[in-house]
Amino acid sequence: MRPTRSDARCVLLALGSGVLLALAFPGPGLWPLAFVAHAPLLLALDGAKFLRAVWIGWLAYAALALLVCRFLWVPLRVLGDLPWATAAMALGLLAALQGLRGAILGGGMALLGRLLPLPSAFLVAFLASEHVPLIFSWSLAGVASGFLPLAQSASLGGAPLVALWIAAASLPLATLLARKAGRPWPWRWAWGPLLGLGLALVWGRQRLEQLSQEERQVGWSVGLVHGAIPLNPDAPPELEGWLSLRRAALDLERRGARLVVLPETALPLPVRWEHLEEELRALGVEGERAAWLVGALVEEPRGVLNGALLVEEGSVQVAGKRVLLPFGEYIPLERWMPWLRGLSPRTARLTVPWGEPEVRLDGHRLGLSICYEGVMSERVRVAAGQGEAELLLNLSNDAWFAETQEPALHAAQTRLRAVELGRYLVRSTNQGHTMVVGPSGRLLAEAAGTPTQALLVNVLWRRESTVFARWGAWGGGMGLLGFLVLLGCSPRGTPARGRVPWERRRRELCQNLGGGMFSARNPKASKDGSKLVFCE
Repeated sequence: MRPTRSDARCVLLALGSGVLLALAFPGPGLWPLAFVAHAPLLLALDGAKFLRAVWIGWLAYAALALLVCRFLWVPLRVLGDLPWATAAMALGLLAALQGLRGAILGGGMALLGRLLPLPSAFLVAFLASEHVPLIFSWSLAGVASGFLPLAQSASLGGAPLVALWIAAASLPLATLLARKAGRPWPWRWAWGPLLGLGLALVWGRQRLEQLSQEERQVGWSVGLVHGAIPLNPDAPPELEGWLSLRRAALDLERRGARLVVLPETALPLPVRWEHLEEELRALGVEGERAAWLVGALVEEPRGVLNGALLVEEGSVQVAGKRVLLPFGEYIPLERWMPWLRGLSPRTARLTVPWGEPEVRLDGHRLGLSICYEGVMSERVRVAAGQGEAELLLNLSNDAWFAETQEPALHAAQTRLRAVELGRYLVRSTNQGHTMVVGPSGRLLAEAAGTPTQALLVNVLWRRESTVFARWGAWGGGMGLLGFLVLLGCSPRGTPARGRVPWERRRRELCQNLGGGMFSARNPKASKDGSKLVFCE
């Protein structure tokens, strides 16, 4: 079948949504575009059959992934040592996989559209797509990390609920454009989301005012070391970078820090599990006047862990990274296809630790995450004991992606974890965004770029639990239910306010004109001859 003008229009609308979403993410940083970015996609999906809707949704989100994840080109070429063609193929495959979220959105709308009106089907399908596990689970909620009143909804339903509010904000514009194009979209599809957003913003403003007073209080002193060590895979490990981090940590100890946090893989050499304390002492990891939390590779009998070591008065507690980065820390399917190692010989062979150890400091539980784990709502929630942890800590190393948009993207996604769990978040990075975030999501301190820097801040141990900490993303479902009520939508085909729905009126009219369906190329005049009626 030859493509029609309608097909080309749908492709352009889908690509337009993908470009608008990409511009809204950190990097370009045009975050207001996120509130209208789904409008072109909604117009393209209106009335689309299942396979067509899957294709349109996939195209929009694959374009988004290709534009946002372009920062992977440098690590694929340099760190992975992949040829140009192989790196391009890997990046394209990643974009295709990330596009599955859009395929679920489009296909879900087509299936649910048989039972629900378009906005209801869109919201249900969008919320389902937000829970799809992907290699890079960048949530649309990340664009709201700087829009704090809306970000407060994360304490109820996590990042999926914030993303739902943002996506629903496209409905008013989509309704306006559809009505101008002659489509019978009712105005309640526009005012329902506006009313819901208004309520969310009012509640968020109140929560911000309550937490702002607490965030000004004097609390526990924590020191953060921000690293500026470049990544050179061809050079042997150097002690100079570690010594600069250690000098900053010792300075924070002298200034009164009770906990000093250093970046992921701050130690220049792996440490052996059997001789952990001796090797840490040889590298100058103190932990006497203040506890040190330092990232390091740990060699154990099962393999090598990407670990976080809490050193305090001669004792060491170890937590390992459980979500490894494909082609950076391991090669997927290498066990069954060993030849993949030849395509990326520099990729590490890291292992996942057994269990979920509880790391405590002075009797307080800590919620630890390492690097990419910080962008995953449910992973951090589990690591924090579903709200039992009183302080969140994240160690990262963004030297892999220096001079790209990834550090800003990574920081914006991680920042929402503080709001979700209602905890202070302490994040130390190398060549990224080192920061302290309050339970409201407000930045209390930040360091980025070069040179190595030391920050001393006050945080509070918090025990108050949020809805998301207790129930997880179920809060998002409650938000969706509220949206359906606000939209005032009834199932398609059911009379609303005594009026017959448009689809039913058009079907009856076409049957009265000749008992059949007519193509737009073969119109049939109405009985009085005054106008043409098109039955498709």
